[in-house]
Amino acid sequence: MSRSALFQEEFEGLAFFESEGNEENRSPPLFSPDDRGETFGDATANDSGEVVSDAREAGDWWCTRWPFGEERRQTRPPKNLKHHYGSWAIVTGCTDGIGKALAFQLASKGLSLVLVGRNPLKLVATADAIREKFGAQVETRNVVIDLAETSGEEISKTMEDAIEGLDIGVLVNNAGLAYEGARFLHEVDSEVAESIIKVNIVAATWITKAVVPIMVKKKKGAIVNVGSGSYGGFCSYPLYTIYAATKAYLTMFSRSINLEYKKTGIDIQCQIPLFVATKMTKFKRSSLFIPSAEMFSKASLRWVGHDEHLCVPYWPHSLQCFVLKALPDSFKDPYIFHYFLGMRKRMLLKDSKKFRTKVNNNPTNAM
Repeated sequence: MSRSALFQEEFEGLAFFESEGNEENRSPPLFSPDDRGETFGDATANDSGEVVSDAREAGDWWCTRWPFGEERRQTRPPKNLKHHYGSWAIVTGCTDGIGKALAFQLASKGLSLVLVGRNPLKLVATADAIREKFGAQVETRNVVIDLAETSGEEISKTMEDAIEGLDIGVLVNNAGLAYEGARFLHEVDSEVAESIIKVNIVAATWITKAVVPIMVKKKKGAIVNVGSGSYGGFCSYPLYTIYAATKAYLTMFSRSINLEYKKTGIDIQCQIPLFVATKMTKFKRSSLFIPSAEMFSKASLRWVGHDEHLCVPYWPHSLQCFVLKALPDSFKDPYIFHYFLGMRKRMLLKDSKKFRTKVNNNPTNAM
């Protein structure tokens, strides 16, 4: 069987892998956008000088790296983060989902935590749960700040004050914001759009700016920016355009500062998850291609300090991403647009049902 035929057979066998259950809990198709993996350059030259496309490079990668190379990378032991980088870690967006799971994973490695979030009650609850599970050896410090309502300079000053004197070894920029439901650009509320840009771009930039001088002085540190499969160079992401564009910024931000600080002992990554079972994605049940936040966080920490600036730590997501990379845009884009149009249709139907229920329960409110 030829390489292309083998690839097609593997793709067809995996593309329609779905978990049992209703539509909300069903795994997306293999080439559904949103999870992490490495990228190839726009075009490269082979040994003979011939310029080859990303798709061809991805195909070569599939045959030479899967399953052997990727298996080695996915099963290698994680670094001792406390020993390599320092005794404290900062986690933003730590009261739910991936951020909360990462906070618990870091605590399990013996790191004390600076927890950053906007809800003081949730921060206290998270800190209490961590202390209850890991004991007094894990210290916590809460920083209450609304990243969507605070200027970059204010964010930086608040963080500098909060971490003064601490041995900061790891920074996890996890806080992220997206609008609810698939929407055309002109339908997105202006305030929501501005909040997404502030949280996903401004906050991550200024928090990093506040932390980097400490790491430069120590000559060691790790920065993990939690990106998104909505931008990894894999496909378009229509109807979530602003969100995807902010994640594109985070990818380039990570790539560039990784080069700036590589010789100072700071390891900087943008980690790409696809769908994870969290409140944000609204997937209630985990599966092979939709891990729980706990499953993803374990994979995430195994990759800290390894490889390049962009990585997909959860291996089924990595598989999805490389298949996406191999497919031409002319095939992917119409499918993805149709997929999100379906999501938009379901969102509008759900909103109309809510409105009808509201009118039936209290007709005067609709007048």
